[in-house]
Amino acid sequence: WQNADAFLVLKVFDSAEEMDEAVNRLAGELASSNPEAMTHLKRVLWQGTEHWDELLKERAAISGKVRAIDGIAGGDTFFR
Repeated sequence: WQNADAFLVLKVFDSAEEMDEAVNRLAGELASSNPEAMTHLKRVLWQGTEHWDELLKERAAISGKVRAIDGIAGGDTFFR
């Protein structure tokens, strides 16, 4: 799993197609993993995310406000 983490976080692709191929390879590897191990891994990785639905709404509202303010200022520099 350490290799999978490094692969996902550190790999930069030259094209979307290359990225898609790499994601598909990793998905295949994960799909062929031990189901019980995957269940435990998912439980650990998703721990503490129960509030994400509300958090995403809150963050989207903040992004909208920032974008509106940035638009008033006449530039897109905040998002570059």
